[in-house]
Amino acid sequence: MRLVTGTVVENVAGAEYEGVVYDRWLIVRLADGRRVDVFDPGPPIGEPLIPGTHAEVALVAAIPTRVRIDWAGEPDRLWQGEVLDTAWQAVPDKLEVVRPELTEFSWVMVETPIGGLLLSPTDLPEGVREEASVSWDGRRLDLFGFSRTLP
Repeated sequence: MRLVTGTVVENVAGAEYEGVVYDRWLIVRLADGRRVDVFDPGPPIGEPLIPGTHAEVALVAAIPTRVRIDWAGEPDRLWQGEVLDTAWQAVPDKLEVVRPELTEFSWVMVETPIGGLLLSPTDLPEGVREEASVSWDGRRLDLFGFSRTLP
């Protein structure tokens, strides 16, 4: 399963004080033309992702709400997908830049219409299994790793 892939169309500094950037906001355009807003929390890692850069990005669903398992067909939910891996960890040499949390902890990989998104196991009910349907709300996706790719 691939992570989310697309082209960076915007990358702007967020909070800044005395020349130090504490976070960033990016917009990634997917192959189908949809745009995804991405938050790069401090310390930011996404500065090299300048507009026009093609990348595969590891995005964590931050602050998911109303998480449900095996509730397929909820059209009013913001995110829906299938659990692919309940103990996913980044392989250090597969991503060019990673936050330490991606290699130190296990994540739940969920296949969604935009690609693989990551959720913290603590955001899901205990005993979630692979191939389960999962849905949740929450707009914020945090940048936890990336690799620049060819178009």
